[in-house]
Parts: sequence; C-alpha cells; structure tokens
Amino acid sequence: MFKEHIKPIVVLVVICLVATIALACTYKVSKPVIDANQAAADNAARAEVLPEGDSFSPTDAKLLEDVTSCYIADNGSGMAVQTQSKGFGGYVVSIVGIDADGNITGVKVTDFSNETPGLGDKATKLDYLAQYVGKTGMDKGHINDDAEINAISGATITSNAVYGDIVKALKQFEECGGVK
Repeated sequence: MFKEHIKPIVVLVVICLVATIALACTYKVSKPVIDANQAAADNAARAEVLPEGDSFSPTDAKLLEDVTSCYIADNGSGMAVQTQSKGFGGYVVSIVGIDADGNITGVKVTDFSNETPGLGDKATKLDYLAQYVGKTGMDKGHINDDAEINAISGATITSNAVYGDIVKALKQFEECGGVK
C-alpha cells in the first residue's frame, strides 16, 4: 500500500520542494542584476530623448493618469516622461523628452510588443518619430485631428497611441510647471 500510493506522492512533493527552492534562489540572485539592467536601459532611453540631460532625478510631482514615470534632468535642461496609451493589441509605452521651453526633443517607443508586426511597428521607427521633434502644445484628441502629424496608413490605432503618449507627456510637463 505504501509503495503504491504514498511513496509516489512523497517523491513528487520532494521534487516540487526542491524545484521551488532552486527557483527562489535563482530569482534572489538574478533580481538585482535584472533591476540594474532595467535602470541602465531606462537611463539610456532618457538620455536618448533628452540628449542635453546629463543625469536624471525623479520628480516628486503627482503623476497624471497613464504617466508611469517623470524624470527631470539634473542640469535643468528638460524632462523625460514615460507614458502609456492603448494601442491595437495592448499598451504602447513611450519615453518623451521635453526641453525647458516645452519643446519635444525626442521620442522613443519602449514597448509595442502587442502591436501588429509589419504595420504597428512602423509607428515606432525613428523616421516616423522624428516628426514630433520640436513640436509643443499638442492637444488634439486624435492624431487625425492634427494636421501637422502624419499617421501610419494601416496603423492608425498604433499611431494614435504614440500621439496619445506625447500629448500625455506634454500635459505632465505642464502639471509639473515645467522644469524647476
């Protein structure tokens, strides 16, 4: 009876415990490395969208809805704001650089993993995002309502998500009262 019914259960429980302990130890060892790599990637993205910024510190201002982070350049040259907007298949996450005068200095889409490959990802390319550089005061409700910005044909939802990210970043800039 024991060999037939109880022993396999005990063996399975021991295997599960060993696997759980091994997984927990691996997580504990790798978590600081993953966090450091993510912080380095975030800092690199901030420096990419706001090249004049030498280093960045988080702002203590209240973050608006869908704004996930807001960092001010330590030298006062501007702000880097990370936002998210609903795209075709999920959220599109962008980091927007805004100089001290409120002009967009750069845009980088950091997550568009749920957008349509071949279409939606066109709205994340540098040549498309370059049209936003130098813009300010964008507040149209939809990308199609803004005559200065071109949407990607066939990827209007993703284009509008990127547009929404930028509008939210500019609103966060205003909420912070600019760069102080």
